[in-house]
Amino acid sequence: MRYALIQDGTVVNVIETEEDFANTLDGFDAVIASDEAGIGWTWDGDELSPPPQPPAPPAPAPDPDAALKDAAGEFLLGLAETIK
Repeated sequence: MRYALIQDGTVVNVIETEEDFANTLDGFDAVIASDEAGIGWTWDGDELSPPPQPPAPPAPAPDPDAALKDAAGEFLLGLAETIK
């Protein structure tokens, strides 16, 4: 069975061991059986929760050359429409 080792409300390690051995571990606030928990998860005294997902990376900056080409193309199309 897997056990989450908890210190200050955070899983600091996960081990696979027998229940008898897990019950002898000292130096942790809690030792909780869990097949899902991983390092960084939190323990509120009743439930283990995964850490929040990191924010999505920012969108890449637009290519200035591509933006200029697009603007020039739109300008030329508008000019052609005006001439018609």
